[in-house]
Amino acid sequence: MPHQSSHFEEIDIPALLLADMYPHSLVLIDPVENKRPAKPVFIAEMPAEASFVAEPEVDLPTIKPAPVAENQPIAKLGGFAKKILVLVNEEDVLHISDHSLELLSKMLAAVQLSLADIALINLAAQKLDLQHIHRELDAEINLFFGVEPSSMGLPMRFPHFQVQNWNNKMFLYSPSLRELNGSSEDQTNQKRNLWASLKVIFRK
Repeated sequence: MPHQSSHFEEIDIPALLLADMYPHSLVLIDPVENKRPAKPVFIAEMPAEASFVAEPEVDLPTIKPAPVAENQPIAKLGGFAKKILVLVNEEDVLHISDHSLELLSKMLAAVQLSLADIALINLAAQKLDLQHIHRELDAEINLFFGVEPSSMGLPMRFPHFQVQNWNNKMFLYSPSLRELNGSSEDQTNQKRNLWASLKVIFRK
């Protein structure tokens, strides 16, 4: 085990996410057009054992998901230009609530992406399994917000914020956007962990 001399890490957090984490604090962003603001630096105490890239904890037999209609068209939001799949499970909306979309858009912008680069699917509005989705959308990166991977037919379980590689695809499992959307200490820590994982995926 490596020597653990310090529990402090320097984490880059984009200004948009930082403002979302601390809505009652002052965050200055350069208003000059076409000029990117400098990234604020946040010094945070992280658990010494924290890890965002690891092998699956347990390999399990494939879990058979609920049956779906083979020819069912998939309702999705976004252009899917970068082959990124975003799965959510939000009741009472066709795709995603306004507040969740606002948070998701900030996260995408922080890694120089937009809705044009993803396909967002709301599983509360349609019964789908991952095999069915991947037949229509051959996603290279799969982000699950509030959707347990094994419930989609993925033959493994892994914890929140762990970047998982399987079958030449990348997966990330996170609490739902509604759970993340707030400024409590727990929500702030979760968004910080999510940001660290997104950097692993999009800034290699």
